[in-house]
Amino acid sequence: MLLDRNDGVLLVVDVQEKLVSAMHDFATARKGIETLVRSAVALDVPVLFAEQYPKGLGPTLPDLTALAPDAPVVPKVRFSAVGEPALLDHLEGIGRRTIVLCGLESHVCVLQTAFDLHDAGFRPVVAIDATTARAPRSTAVSELRLVQGGIEIVTAEMVCFEWLGEAATDDFRKVSAFLR
Repeated sequence: MLLDRNDGVLLVVDVQEKLVSAMHDFATARKGIETLVRSAVALDVPVLFAEQYPKGLGPTLPDLTALAPDAPVVPKVRFSAVGEPALLDHLEGIGRRTIVLCGLESHVCVLQTAFDLHDAGFRPVVAIDATTARAPRSTAVSELRLVQGGIEIVTAEMVCFEWLGEAATDDFRKVSAFLR
């Protein structure tokens, strides 16, 4: 049941220029997202970025993609990132089954992606403190609905510590710096 970095992928959903300004408490979600991206890179966990209609909503925040410069960025028009065949093909090609999700919006693209990943045979796990929406209630209701639908809810810090598994290692020293 614990997360294993050797079976994990981090999927960052729709953290785009024109969306972030409308989000409730984006600063908190951003901290979680950045922690997850930095930790994934440090621990060799593959990172993918999905972008909802980038022509209209702009790209993923450049300072975020700069943290994982080799990570693929997959544009999409469907709310679920799984609706984009290139993203699903990429996930299948990686061969890992546990997908940690973070990003925007918790009750739309993150939720629909989580359910579709589940239906496609993956283990989606949503880092709820690294997601947000325009209204706090939307995030709260999405959390309830995800749990009712059998999707695991975690925090960014839980992900990092489970990926680490132990202290007193070089990996722990690297990742613990992101958690301060």
